[in-house]
Amino acid sequence: MGSHLVTLRPLRDPFESAADYRSRLKGRLLHQALYFARTVEDFKRPETLVKKAFYSLGAHMAGWDIEDTFIRPLMALSEIDEIETFFPQVGVVEVYREREFLVPTSDQGFHILRPDRVVVYEDRAIVVEFKTEEKGPTTYKKHERQVITYHNIVKKSFGLPVSSYLLYLQPPHVVRVSSE
Repeated sequence: MGSHLVTLRPLRDPFESAADYRSRLKGRLLHQALYFARTVEDFKRPETLVKKAFYSLGAHMAGWDIEDTFIRPLMALSEIDEIETFFPQVGVVEVYREREFLVPTSDQGFHILRPDRVVVYEDRAIVVEFKTEEKGPTTYKKHERQVITYHNIVKKSFGLPVSSYLLYLQPPHVVRVSSE
């Protein structure tokens, strides 16, 4: 009988400060809550999204200001004009949440790309990458390159025109990313 090797990644880097770990965990929890959102209606009552996020990551809600840290930022997303396009209630062909796209590499291998959300309509596709907060021009450029890479693979995969966006949670806003 063959053996199966499982590689476990530690939840916390032993050299990471408690504050950095908590900040990273907050980002993962918000990201996970967005993963569970299906339509814009979910942001009007995001408590279920938050509970699912904590449960799915095995995190404990004790010690967090749930209202200020998670509920309010998620509710604020319902005020963004583009949000209904990213989390539509009708008219969508398919929504891919963290779907893996395999991209061939020059050494005959594959690289995995995993955009946060791809919304496919009949005549177009939309790529949305979630970010907790903007952290300056260097980080923005990194985010922008990431979304352009996703944009290109989605365009190639679906053969549709693609619009790509960064969705920042704090403060809540959207940045359209041009692939040119």
